Formats: sequence, C-alpha cells, structure tokens
Amino acid sequence: MTTTGQRLAELEPTHFWFAGRDELIGNLLARFGAIGPVLDIGCGSGSFARRLQRQGVGVVALDHELHRGEPPRVPGIAGDALRLPFRSGSAATVLLRDVLEHVDDGKSLDECARVLGRGGLLVAMVPAWPALWSCRDERAGHRRRYTRSTLLRPLRARGFDVLEVRGYQFALLPLLVTSRIAARRRGLAQLRTEDHPPGPVNALFARINRAEASLARIRWPRPPVGSTLVAVARRR
Repeated sequence: MTTTGQRLAELEPTHFWFAGRDELIGNLLARFGAIGPVLDIGCGSGSFARRLQRQGVGVVALDHELHRGEPPRVPGIAGDALRLPFRSGSAATVLLRDVLEHVDDGKSLDECARVLGRGGLLVAMVPAWPALWSCRDERAGHRRRYTRSTLLRPLRARGFDVLEVRGYQFALLPLLVTSRIAARRRGLAQLRTEDHPPGPVNALFARINRAEASLARIRWPRPPVGSTLVAVARRR
C-alpha cells in the first residue's frame, strides 16, 4: 500500500506546488540569515534537506515515515514531532513544513522552542482557509486548516516573536477554491486531477508559483493570503 510519504515523494520532483514551496522557503531562510544546524521536521523525501546541504548548511532531517522509504542522503532520523530526539538548545533553525496540521500543534511548538537556542529561527508552513477543507485534508490526515490568528496564537504563547506572515499560492487561490468545490462532488477523481495536471498546465503553474516565491527575497510586497500560510518567528 502506498503511504502518504511515498505519494508526496513521487510528486515532489515535478509538481508545481512543491516547485514554488521550496523556492519560497529557501528565499526566506536566506533573507532572515538562517544558520545551521537546521532541523527539518517532516522532511518527507529529504529533497529540501539535500538542497540545504549542497549550499553548505548543516542539516538534520526528521520524519515519522523516514524508515519506510529510501532515507535522505543527509543525516536523517525517524522521529516524532511531539518528542524531538534532540538536546535542548541544540538547533539554530527549525523548519516545520506542513507538519502542524497533522499533530497537537501546541505540543509540537513546545518541542521546537525547547530545541531552539535563544534567537533561533522557526519557519512554519500550514494549509490555510478552513473553508477549503476537503477530502484531500482527510486523506492527508490533517486535523485542521489555519487562519492567521490560529497560527500566530500558539507561536506567541510559546515565546516566539513573529517576524513575518505571508500567503503562498496567492495567484492560484481562485483556481484552488474552484477545485476544492469540485472535489466535494467528484471526490478523489478531482484530487487526481490536482496531483497530475497536464504537462503544460503544470509548467505554467510552476512558473507562477516560483515568481510569487521570488517576492520572499525582499520584505515587501508580501502576499496577504494564499492556499498556505507561512510564518517566520524567532525564539526569545
């Protein structure tokens, strides 16, 4: 049986959503001066961790499904986002890319605050717009989709100063809304359409997402909304 992690690993190399996501996170890390060691929680296939490693950044990848597939070609650990197997204050940067929606987000952020030293950087990415809840969220094992307030509240409660919040997939949001409405009628058939768009469509959407992600190199302009929210925060 194909796991969620394996399905994502198949999509990561080419799918338009991942193309823009990786550019966005990379640009944010560069602009905020992120340093290693970087802890990539929910690393998936490990492709982004390998990207950081090629740039000379020390990185440790962690995922609960790491042992089920090919391990990333970086230091990798199979572990739980609620019980991080790392010493307190041992990380300078923590990435939570599409993790918090799967778990008790308060407990996970408690652990992130513990392993980060003072001044450490946290980048958290979550699905946005509770109204977009669909069979995709259920299939992925999501517990929730976020608003700005439901993302910022647990961060601030755990001693993080929020430096920036931005949307991702702002330009494609109307198409996503249309697709999710269709999913309520077509179910998994619509999800397969999202996962495997025609090649020219995928290439066009990837260019749009990468162009949007390039905005993260500068402070403004900042997309206010999107299908995803990204918060950058620093531990006090």
